[in-house]
Amino acid sequence: MVGVDKQVTGKKPGLLFVNSKITKPDQLSPEAYADWYTKRHIPDIFKTSGIKQAARWQALDPNQDRPYLALYPLEDLDYLNSDEFRAIPVHDDKLPGSGAIFDVASFDTRYYAFEQLYEPEETKKDQPDFVIACGFTPSDDAEYDRWYRESHLREVSGITGWRSTGRYVLQFARENRKAAGDNEHEKPPKFLTLHYFDGVALPEAELAKSGESEWSKNNMAAMKETQIAIFKKLSQFTNQLDPSAGKITVKGAEGKGTMKAGRWDSQNTKSTLGHEGAGYVEKMHSSVENKGYKVGDIVGFLYIRGCCFQCEGCQIHNIHCETGKQLLQGFVTDGFFAEYAIVDEFNCIHLPESIDVNTAAPIFCAGITAFHAVDNSELKEGDWLAVVGAGGLGQIATQIGKAMGYKVVALDINDATLEVTKKQGADAVFNSRTNKNYVEELKKLTNGGAKAACVFSNADQAYSGAFQILRLGGVCMVIGLPHNPLSVSSMDLALGKYKIKSESTSIPQRMKKAVDFLAKHNIKPEVERRKLEDLNDMVVAMREGKATKRMLVNF
Repeated sequence: MVGVDKQVTGKKPGLLFVNSKITKPDQLSPEAYADWYTKRHIPDIFKTSGIKQAARWQALDPNQDRPYLALYPLEDLDYLNSDEFRAIPVHDDKLPGSGAIFDVASFDTRYYAFEQLYEPEETKKDQPDFVIACGFTPSDDAEYDRWYRESHLREVSGITGWRSTGRYVLQFARENRKAAGDNEHEKPPKFLTLHYFDGVALPEAELAKSGESEWSKNNMAAMKETQIAIFKKLSQFTNQLDPSAGKITVKGAEGKGTMKAGRWDSQNTKSTLGHEGAGYVEKMHSSVENKGYKVGDIVGFLYIRGCCFQCEGCQIHNIHCETGKQLLQGFVTDGFFAEYAIVDEFNCIHLPESIDVNTAAPIFCAGITAFHAVDNSELKEGDWLAVVGAGGLGQIATQIGKAMGYKVVALDINDATLEVTKKQGADAVFNSRTNKNYVEELKKLTNGGAKAACVFSNADQAYSGAFQILRLGGVCMVIGLPHNPLSVSSMDLALGKYKIKSESTSIPQRMKKAVDFLAKHNIKPEVERRKLEDLNDMVVAMREGKATKRMLVNF
């Protein structure tokens, strides 16, 4: 395979090279070291502005002194001299002893300036299977460079599995965070070459043959210093906090992600849960800078990203975007059970001052959906509204209904959630499981039935009961998603016995009306604050029907 020289982006491109080893294996296991790197160190690194990618490797030779290699491409090598880079934490309470990583591991850190990238026209984005790290200090730099460019790269690129080659020039090296003059190891070779390969194993015979030409032998013999090590891939990371065009990075507040047990039948992907969020603007793409947002703004946001917001489908619901690029955060792509999230600018809204960001997350699905449901139920002041399902959405709908001047009756099979709606002002409550006469009693109370029933439960029985408690000509508002199709009579619909409508979070253009109403009337979701490590318990509580409030993850 023949490669070509390629340009790399950046003001002063380079590479951060970190070769490490565990120095106290009795205190820090390889598993614990990897856990610290993945869960602590990488997030801390990606909070900075200078590193957007990272790849971690392990030496093939089990006897290699420093078996772990981390490589970080840089767009600006001067970033490594910044206070931002120097402020990356090297302490963690979960590390043994004092919590300092340098007490249990040693790091050979090198700064390299970019020299050459040689790869095929079409390249892959995933992590290669192997990297051969070659350090050279030649006797004649110009002769070495000519040999590499005119001969050696062509030889290497013809080897089975070759992916690409990068070349760099050493600028600085140190051990841990010691001053350069205090390093215990010798200065590394001047030049670094990284050969990347794919495959189950490296083609050793072909690699050996690539150095058999006289030119190759002469150059290698003239080297003042040579270091060669082979590593296999461990993991690759991309900074997801860096927003692309039209995107905003949000740092989550307490209660940023809201737990909701449910299903999305057409998808089977692994992703971070949480589809309701609120927080603080952390970064934004330059295309958003003049759109009314600034770093530190308090915002809430909807959970569909990637859509165009312009097509006919997006005017109905962004899930119908004609580009086909829409993704549901928390369902098919990473959601808001995370310290940071990237959201579309059109899905963002500033939170009014009266709304507490620490409890605002449920507004951005449950709250907005409940508002649209009640607001479009064709009611007038004094009418009866039935809230079927007194969980998180039903509790917000109860408050909205009372604020709009309606009489509210709440129905559920859980007395605890019904008690919450009573405290929120419900005029009456019925347990539809234990009260076998609830239909008759409700109709008597409401003088013929509720004018509208907003069904927030996903139980089939909730829908069958909802049609029974409606007065003639009433509205059944479909919100909860039952497991089976709704069973309705076309004759009843034709003769006006009832109407069927439905609502959701809808499109972002309708968001402001809902948020402003909730703020004006001080409508707040009932929440229970939890920690991220409680997530499994939260899921169990939802499945067992023990959750009486919206459960928030604190960050």
